[in-house]
Amino acid sequence: MRKILLGSILMLSLGSLIACQSTDSTNVQESQKNDYVTNHETSRILQKEKEKETLEQTLSIEDSQWILGLAEDVFQKIKRHDFPSLATNVHPDKNLTFALFPQSEIKAIYERTFTQEQLTSLDEQQSFLWGVENDGDEIQLTGGEFVSEYLLKDKGEFDIHYNEVIFHQKIETDERSQLLFDAHPQAVFVDYLAESFEQPEKQQMIRFLFERVEEQWYLFAVIREGIL
Repeated sequence: MRKILLGSILMLSLGSLIACQSTDSTNVQESQKNDYVTNHETSRILQKEKEKETLEQTLSIEDSQWILGLAEDVFQKIKRHDFPSLATNVHPDKNLTFALFPQSEIKAIYERTFTQEQLTSLDEQQSFLWGVENDGDEIQLTGGEFVSEYLLKDKGEFDIHYNEVIFHQKIETDERSQLLFDAHPQAVFVDYLAESFEQPEKQQMIRFLFERVEEQWYLFAVIREGIL
């Protein structure tokens, strides 16, 4: 059983963020060639929303339980490479961004965004550019390969067993964690944690970001921390 820690619950509201990318995989790879390597100032997932509404409404216990269940459902779909089913959980306006956050001392961030339609048609034959390794090698993989090698493994070698779930807890000492909270004040964060195989003192993490549209909760980002 995973251990669940309930953290601080912040104010929620609605907003807008990410524009969709081209459905043509070749055009996507070329047009994003100079865009997938970003820093704190240019990262789309860290951009603050230009207009914010503050709703005087806190997260209920029922909402918290629902989101935790939704996060587990999303995680299982990702593990199965069930992208068509995952598409039903994706934010209708913000789409779904997969982001690789390397070790904290490296500021580069690698991002790729898919619309619901693109996820539905994602197959194991279509490869995408997801980022760059420390040695400069491009991460050119299918969606399934990316999940297997980068979301579920430590540096592509050791299987990760995520055994702790943290619900919406701000990590004060983590600069990028704070930037995410600032950029998405309406979002709810669910973190899946595991010890690094080679460096137990460093945690491996997948962070899921959700927002509510009317009465429904949707996923808009999957962030992998502590790799490369």
